[in-house]
Amino acid sequence: MLRDLCPRHHHLYEQSRFAAELEAFACWLQKEGHLRHPARRHLYRVRQALDGADRIQPGSPFSEQDLREAFTVRGPQAYLNSCTCRIFVRFLGVTGRLASIEPVDALDLLRGRYYQYLSDVRGISAQTLQHHGSTVVDFLLRGLPPDRGLSGLRAADIEAFVKLKSKENTRQSLQHVIGHLRAFLRYCGERGETTTGLDLIDTASPGVDPCPEAARFSLRTKSPRSTRLYYPASHGLLWAAPVRGCIPSVELD
Repeated sequence: MLRDLCPRHHHLYEQSRFAAELEAFACWLQKEGHLRHPARRHLYRVRQALDGADRIQPGSPFSEQDLREAFTVRGPQAYLNSCTCRIFVRFLGVTGRLASIEPVDALDLLRGRYYQYLSDVRGISAQTLQHHGSTVVDFLLRGLPPDRGLSGLRAADIEAFVKLKSKENTRQSLQHVIGHLRAFLRYCGERGETTTGLDLIDTASPGVDPCPEAARFSLRTKSPRSTRLYYPASHGLLWAAPVRGCIPSVELD
């Protein structure tokens, strides 16, 4: 079947360490009624993905997670690769070549989607992604209420976690932690995992002020209901904490 689908380049498929799997996939594509040209493109993308995957071994059951990683690419080919991956996974499932899927924790899946979002959409580097991941894992372990879970998360839970981290980090490190946490909570809120607005972390709560020695700050307001407190830019804060009420002026010595 490889010679029939790829008469000019069949030797590339026959020399692959996954030659047996590629031959079986080609036969299955024909049996399923795939047209010749799309079948050849699917076959080509499968060969490219498998030959470049160190964690996948020929003759062994295929892990769906390993396959998704092998087929993940950047650029315009990303969508086509994902389509081929789904077809190849279906082939492996019906032919008994797909490894049984172990139960996966919902929070693990959420973290995986979030890391993929940071990498693909936000373009965050691997080192920065590691820092974000460390904060997220720590928050899910120590900041998440065990009796309510992520869907029952409240502002008080976040403030308690930030207060805990303020005792373990310098002021500068705490600012990074708050930035990581805000990004994660905003992502969760936009996708219905938590209530919206939890990313507006109020660090003016007792015990979690990130810049207690600030000599002065300013208040900007468009209306009495939209007053916000802006810390000096030298502190590197990326947010403005909401202030309740209308305060005409504040001075600190």
